[in-house]
Amino acid sequence: RAANRGRFIDNIGHCNPRTEPEDVVIDAAKASHWLSRGAQPSAAVARLLKAQRIVDENGALQAAADAGPEPDAAA
Repeated sequence: RAANRGRFIDNIGHCNPRTEPEDVVIDAAKASHWLSRGAQPSAAVARLLKAQRIVDENGALQAAADAGPEPDAAA
């Protein structure tokens, strides 16, 4: 495999903190997909995932029924 070299692997959402209230859009299925495969969110992303209730206070994924199907399930 090649190094990532600063590029993103997958876009799971976006955030605009300058709006009131803060505009946060996260694809819960994609986030759950990557977290279940061992992705480690930064402190800021972990805060956003908790706010969107994708992970609980301990950083564990919420129930799989809440997350929906995995992104590559149709393929």
